[in-house]
This record gives sequence, C-alpha cells and structure tokens, in this order.
Amino acid sequence: MGDRKAKYFTGEDFFKLSLEDEREKREEAAEKEARQERREAHTAELVEWKKENDGIRARNEAKKLEFAADTTAWEMERDEAKAEKRRAGWPKPKWKDYKPEKQLPRPRKPRNDDPEEEDRDEGSENGSIIGDD
Repeated sequence: MGDRKAKYFTGEDFFKLSLEDEREKREEAAEKEARQERREAHTAELVEWKKENDGIRARNEAKKLEFAADTTAWEMERDEAKAEKRRAGWPKPKWKDYKPEKQLPRPRKPRNDDPEEEDRDEGSENGSIIGDD
C-alpha cells in the first residue's frame, strides 16, 4: 500500500481499509493520551521530589551553620588550652555527629509499555546482540 502507486479498490476493500485506518487513528490517539498522562504524572512526581529535596537541603544547610559555629567555638577553646598548656575541654565536633540527611533519588521516567519496542531493544531473535555474519 505504501508504494504510492494507484490502486483499484472494490467497495468492500475500501471499506475494510477505511475501518482499519480509523481503528489505527483511535489507537494512536489513545497512546498519545496515555503518554501525555504519564508525562504529567512524572512531572508531578518531580515537583514533589524537588520540594522534599529542597527541605532536606535547607535542613542540612542549617546543620552546616551549627557545625561551623561549634567548630569555631572548639578552635577558640583549643587555642586557649594551648596557651594555658592544657587539653581542650571537649573533642572536636564531627560532621557525622550532626546527622546530615541524604537527598532522595530522582524519580525515573516510566518505561514504555510497548512490546514491539522492547523486542527491538533486545537484539536479534536468538538473543545475541552481535549480528549473524
């Protein structure tokens, strides 16, 4: 059909082709709508993820400021102790003691559920990636 040459169709053939064409257009429209819905859902997930990570980032920043202040206070105590030839009153603060939060992993895009595209990704029929010579 795709050779761009004129064809002669009977009424029944033309009717079958038009029904098939309409069905394909409906399927394509449904697939397009499903892709759009998946894209919107993923965008909503990304917005939520970004809000959560911004909160984690802000809390970690506050912990960093507290850590820096404590480290500065410890360094002042250490310098005073050195001048008095004694040990500092407490150990140096460690960043891990402030329990920084790890950021959440970025949500992945949903994989395509089209089985034909999965077959193309897998390689040849016998499962090897290298072509038969």
